[in-house]
Amino acid sequence: MRKIGVFLCAGGLLALAGCSTSPQTQSTALAVSGVVGGSASMLTLNGQVLDLSSAKVTLNGEDASAAAVKAGMEISGSGTLEGGKVKVRDLEVRYRAQGQADQVDLAGKFVVVAGLKAFVTDKTLIFQENADGTETALTLADLAAGDYLKVAGIPRPQDPDDAILATRLERESSDDPNRVELMVPIRKLNPTAQTFTYGLQTYTVDYSKATLRGTLVEGAVVRFRGSKSGTTITALRVRAIEGKEKPDVPDGTRIELRGLVGNLNPTTQTFQVEGLSVDYSAATVIGTLANGIEVEVKGTLSGTTVKAIRVKVTAQDDEEPGNAELEGTIANFNATAKTFTVNGVTVSVNDQTVYQQDKMGGQSLAEENKGKHLTAQEFWGSDRTGQRVEVKGVPSSSTALLARKIELK
Repeated sequence: MRKIGVFLCAGGLLALAGCSTSPQTQSTALAVSGVVGGSASMLTLNGQVLDLSSAKVTLNGEDASAAAVKAGMEISGSGTLEGGKVKVRDLEVRYRAQGQADQVDLAGKFVVVAGLKAFVTDKTLIFQENADGTETALTLADLAAGDYLKVAGIPRPQDPDDAILATRLERESSDDPNRVELMVPIRKLNPTAQTFTYGLQTYTVDYSKATLRGTLVEGAVVRFRGSKSGTTITALRVRAIEGKEKPDVPDGTRIELRGLVGNLNPTTQTFQVEGLSVDYSAATVIGTLANGIEVEVKGTLSGTTVKAIRVKVTAQDDEEPGNAELEGTIANFNATAKTFTVNGVTVSVNDQTVYQQDKMGGQSLAEENKGKHLTAQEFWGSDRTGQRVEVKGVPSSSTALLARKIELK
């Protein structure tokens, strides 16, 4: 499972836009942005279950069904937080690249799709999209140059080739293998010739006959569709993507975000995550910061800067593909049945479940990840109703999860 995203809310969590709470409905308006975690039976974002039952979904700007939302996909949208679940109202689902694979490098752990380099990790979900709508799990070794691939992921900060970290790869058959669609920063823009390049700069994009939306400038992110012939891509449509702006919430809003570190400056004690500047000068930092690593940040928003109070480097084995994560308050605690609920999801355990008490204030990543070990008897021997908890495990349905790890906060 991968959990990369941003949630904000005035006086709480979860909102990138304005937040408001109705006493009647106990719902909170919010916007969401990040990479979907969990599995088909339970999709999550930052530990919150996504309810897509009434969502209006678009895929790369085109109308789509909720089936387009899959684990590992990059999303952004809005909705409400109700009962610990995100009831999504509208959602944009994105692929960063679609096209033939130019290269598959097992040693380097990357693929190149239509000139865009995408690094693959143990957390990257890789599937074959079958004609009947089912999926077959694959590995990087199953892929080859010439395969038609769809790639979802997030940009790698300061990467010289504008490469991305792939969070989901899909292989499928295509009636037109030369068809490409990419979301990339523009490089070597030539307004006179009406061309630009991108990524590894393998291909030149000719947009002279394309439908253009927005203004093209060097370094701006665009989404374009077109047809590849040799090293030239004739674009049919080019759309400039607006840059991220300060979330429309008041200063002092609490914020939690997770993403890749960029522009790390140890002197000023700042870095960037998800388009926001993070000031960690007054924060408890757990682990060693470096550009390109994944972190969790807690703090408050001040202008376009997050004043961090806690920064944690995530462990390499912190998550497993296909698992889901829940964060919330324990309810319906049943020590006899050994079950409880979090955000409406029933959590069960087995003999392999690990129990921990969060060790706040630890300065090392090893100490933080280890926490204080609890035995099953210690955990179930006290009523945990109302306690904050983080649960990681395998979902068996949209309302049930078998816990791999339970950590009291």
